[in-house]
Amino acid sequence: MSRLLINESPIMIIPSFAVKLDLNEAVVLQQIHFHRVVDLKSAEWLGDPDWNKFLRPETLFGSKFESYLNQQEGKKRMSEDDFDLDE
Repeated sequence: MSRLLINESPIMIIPSFAVKLDLNEAVVLQQIHFHRVVDLKSAEWLGDPDWNKFLRPETLFGSKFESYLNQQEGKKRMSEDDFDLDE
């Protein structure tokens, strides 16, 4: 596992969701969501020195977790290099 991430996967269960589903299914679903966010943001931020410092649990699993989870795969942050400013 990368040194930028925690060594253990976090487990967060919404109690009412866990009751509606079998607890094991809820745990698996939460873990899939956590891994998806880690994969998406690592692909986007790991090679960028300005953004790789945000690959930490506080950022990935904080208030923007749901927006990261719903992000389209392959979406990348735009930078000045993406535009031809000389034209």
